Amino acid sequence: MTHANIRREHDHRKRSSTGAIGSGRLVPRSGPEHSAGLLSLLASGLLFLLILFGLFGPLRPNLATAADLLVLDVSVLEDGSLVAVGDHGNILLRGPAPTDSWTVSSVPTDRLISAVSFTSPTVGWAVAHDALILQTTDSGRVWNLRYEDPDARAPFLDVWSSGDTRAIAVGAYGFYVETSDAGNSWEDRLVDADEPHFYSIASSSNDSLYIAGEFGTVLRSGDQGLSWTRLTTPYPGTLFGVLPIVDDTLLIYGLRGNLYRSEDAGDNWSQIDLGTTASLLTGSVGTDGRVLLAGSAGAMFESRDGGRTFVSLGRNDRLLLTGMAETSDGIWLCSEQGVFGPDGSKNVLPRAPVVIAPESDEP
Repeated sequence: MTHANIRREHDHRKRSSTGAIGSGRLVPRSGPEHSAGLLSLLASGLLFLLILFGLFGPLRPNLATAADLLVLDVSVLEDGSLVAVGDHGNILLRGPAPTDSWTVSSVPTDRLISAVSFTSPTVGWAVAHDALILQTTDSGRVWNLRYEDPDARAPFLDVWSSGDTRAIAVGAYGFYVETSDAGNSWEDRLVDADEPHFYSIASSSNDSLYIAGEFGTVLRSGDQGLSWTRLTTPYPGTLFGVLPIVDDTLLIYGLRGNLYRSEDAGDNWSQIDLGTTASLLTGSVGTDGRVLLAGSAGAMFESRDGGRTFVSLGRNDRLLLTGMAETSDGIWLCSEQGVFGPDGSKNVLPRAPVVIAPESDEP
């Protein structure tokens, strides 16, 4: 697989979050090299799925059919509420137990939303296709556009946040932007000269940050993203996720069941054979230390020894499992057919029509 021959314009200027933000984020070159690059992008598996669901199908469907809605990620708030994101710009909010119903958030886009992150009770971030970043300050009820780059031609695929002011969004072609002032300004940075697709960003219990992506890419930062070091990994293929377990122990996972474990913050790796060729797309570490991984064809695996060994918990429905989160009730799973609750049943999503929020003058 060759990297797409696409040149980024790196001016490293901080950009205002009002009006048209940024220009020339990605400049495609013409010719066969560019065509080969686009094929390389589409061949990256999960990104192809994201593009497919993001570009086709009716816009903002009535959620009477939301049981079949593609949901990519879910985040848990401090009070146990859930915020799930997915296809057609849908952001869904479920209150803490004993609430068992979902409501539709007010969202200013109909693009595919890839990921969501909350690190405070009220402030959260979500990232989407077409280089969009959304922010909420009311626990997910209303979302406002905080970053856009019409010329980017690349999706954001994951987001990490800290407190109310710091956020980093990553995506295709090494797309990396950050804010330290709650989205009032953004800095576009080149953190890997090869510009691989970044699929995942995560933090460890000792405050290290990690990014995982294609070409076996794993980056590590010990200073909250101020600087990054590229680590050597034994796998040259696509890594969809990095999962810190505790301190310097972490997992990286990706295509065709490839899974590796490190106990020294990624300096050395050992392969873990799961006995599957299903791609691994998501993972979580429970409050009791249980490690879960899931992915394509209903694949799901559990570890009770810090990720050293796993047993299969595969689902018979063979659904694509794209995200997960733990509440006091148990594990919630995101899938191509909505959200599944801890008891394994499909949750009833709201039947109200989705309403695109009016433009807001708020920053």
